Order: sequence, then structure tokens, then C-alpha cells
Amino acid sequence: MKAEPLTAERFAAYGEVLTHAGDGRRHYVERAFETTDPAARPTMWINRILHPAPAAPILIDQVERHPHSFQTLIPLHAARFFVAVTHSLPDGTPDFDNLRPFVTEPGQGVIYHPNVWHFGFTALDGPNEVVVMIGVTGREDDCIVSVADRRVEVEWDLAAAG
Repeated sequence: MKAEPLTAERFAAYGEVLTHAGDGRRHYVERAFETTDPAARPTMWINRILHPAPAAPILIDQVERHPHSFQTLIPLHAARFFVAVTHSLPDGTPDFDNLRPFVTEPGQGVIYHPNVWHFGFTALDGPNEVVVMIGVTGREDDCIVSVADRRVEVEWDLAAAG
């Protein structure tokens, strides 16, 4: 499987690509703290990623989803990162046969829709830090599934992706 460049059109079924759009000074992001549960409280933190992904392939060994909230990821350093997303099968498990891998451009962030399975934030160009925003209910806010029965490897072209 090969990663493709992240665009708003390609990613629309899974969430929103964060970039400044238009000529105005501000571009408002309406869904940054949106939730499906009124009891969710907005929460924000910064993750430090000390070890970037290897050149290739990237091994997807677990995915996560957040059933009650959108999740927003904003890198603090203008560098690329890896995104892999999929929807659920009828039984609620990740649909690995339809996994979509992407490589961002420097300066892009993402907002995952609720219940979209995704791979954890993976820096590509070196260490990075990422702001994470999500609504927290205290009830199964993070569903994590380890990939035990199959190996999902994603190739990405270092020269073409950047």
C-alpha cells in the first residue's frame, strides 16, 4: 500500500484538513472542539514525538477512534506527518481493506470525524510536537485496537511527498 498526498477532497469522508483558506486574516475552524455528547468537556494537550517514522515502510500496528468527539491535531513544527484512516466494518472493527494512508504538507493539520479509525500521530521529517484537542466524556473516549492478525505496511516516497 502506498501513501498519497493529503488533500481536503481525498480526506473529506474522514474529517477535515486544516489549512488557512481564503484571503482573510482569519480562517475559523468550527469543529475543533465539536462533540456528539453534550457532557463532553473540551480538552487540549501537547504530545512530543521524539522519534520520527522510518523512511519506509511504516508499519501500522494499532489504530484508535474516538466515539464521542472530533479529534483535532495541529503540529507545532511545519513538517510533514503520516495519516492513515478507515471506517468501521458492520461489527464496529476497523476496515483494514479500505485503509487510506496520506502524507501531509508542512503546515497542515487534521480533524478526524467521530468514530473514524486512525493511526497515531507519526512525524516524518524529524521530532515534532502536536497539539491535540478533543472532547472528553470519561466513558470510553479512546478505543484502541492492536493489529494482531495482519500486517499493514505503508510505503511513502520521501522525495515525492515533500
